Amino acid sequence: MGVNGEDKIEIKNTHISLFRFELNQTQTLLFLILSLIGTFMLPVILVREGYFFLFRELFRQRPWSYRHYAYFITNIITYTIFLFLSIYTLRKILRSKNIKNKPTRKLIQQDRIVRWLGFKLSHGQSLIIFCLSLAGILLIVPHYIYISSSTLDSGIYSHHLLYVITMIPTSPTQRTYSEILIKKVSFTICALIVIICLYNLIATQFGRSISYSKKGIKKIRLPIFILSFIISIFLITRLFCHLAMFNPELSYLLKTPLTGYNFYQNRDFIITFVSLIICLILMITSYFVKKKPSEKRITNYKLTWLHIELTPHRALILVAIAIPFVLYLSLRTLFYVFTSFGEFLFSITFYDILFLTIPIILIIFCYYPIGKILRHSYLDTIVDKIVGLEDFETNWFNYQLNRLYSITFLSASSGFIIFLLFDLAYNETSQILIYYDLYLLISSPAITAFVFLLIGVNIYTIKKTISSIKSITYKN
Repeated sequence: MGVNGEDKIEIKNTHISLFRFELNQTQTLLFLILSLIGTFMLPVILVREGYFFLFRELFRQRPWSYRHYAYFITNIITYTIFLFLSIYTLRKILRSKNIKNKPTRKLIQQDRIVRWLGFKLSHGQSLIIFCLSLAGILLIVPHYIYISSSTLDSGIYSHHLLYVITMIPTSPTQRTYSEILIKKVSFTICALIVIICLYNLIATQFGRSISYSKKGIKKIRLPIFILSFIISIFLITRLFCHLAMFNPELSYLLKTPLTGYNFYQNRDFIITFVSLIICLILMITSYFVKKKPSEKRITNYKLTWLHIELTPHRALILVAIAIPFVLYLSLRTLFYVFTSFGEFLFSITFYDILFLTIPIILIIFCYYPIGKILRHSYLDTIVDKIVGLEDFETNWFNYQLNRLYSITFLSASSGFIIFLLFDLAYNETSQILIYYDLYLLISSPAITAFVFLLIGVNIYTIKKTISSIKSITYKN
């Protein structure tokens, strides 16, 4: 059954909002994928955290301190909030057809331009910064508890990035540090991150709309600025640690041990200072990077991947499968490097390099099709072509999915089955080999049963949505 012109216009003009931001079709599709990732991945993390640590504590001879319990509980609460946000977003998108005539005067419109730290942010950039800042606030609390609940004797500090920042070399093999500085540095950086994130939330939500410059600006300048800004914070902190341990006046004021100047300390100070200057230059340069004259949106571009021609639904399937793996591998790699920074910096081995190289190669492999499809706004073209097809609808747990959402669910579920099987094999095997104990006889079967339950849900989803890609004919 076809869709008449009036229905198509109504679909395209449907207003979907998230945190007051108005979403277009492409943004809605991306948030649908992200909400599916959270809805299917976070329960596995919650169950694994809950069962694994709960049963390990029951059979543990030496009880945890109250700070370890605080970190564990805060971590569970954080993951639960992310799961709630994922389910909330998923339900809101799937129910969007029931709110077509909802007033939109309080929404942040697509054409709004807001000023942020000297930049003029588009609607999409504001939305990205808002979501990253919200996630940053939620993640920084358990992270700070993780740091504050540890001591130098526990071994956690010896490899953590915040510890390495305060370590100043005094000889080829020795480095000096101060536990007072470690505590103050971790608190200061975490507090600074919270303040910056709060500013981002306020600026992107309540900033007044301004006129946009006629001269185009490259999208790459914003990531360059943000990355240089973050690195600059750590470099400034390291310079402060130099002064706190080698300057008599500041050392006396902060009650830190005073260490005499030496060649290795001076060299490290110069390297840190030069690195900071380079980051500041990149930050300043990012304000002036311009893009070439307006790039036209490509509509009839034949997209290929590994010499395979990608139709719109194939491209959408590839994106929806690649995004979860990019996020999963990137977060795991960043967390491992952040918490083991000192090990990589001072005692890196061939296995460490191999451990980092493999996920980085996989991230590049998965991101390649995403970047290729997002280039020249081709994802917008994909969405328009799929929406323009004949009407299709299927029922999924009492939700009516159109063709666009069905293809998204189909591809995401296919990727999740691979992820769940990999997660089950990797985590359960490693835990049995490393933590072989009595509590695994209870926790491992429970986690395995839950993972297979989620696999069953994904198989059901594939069965309900597989017909959405059959007998598709696109108009030229």
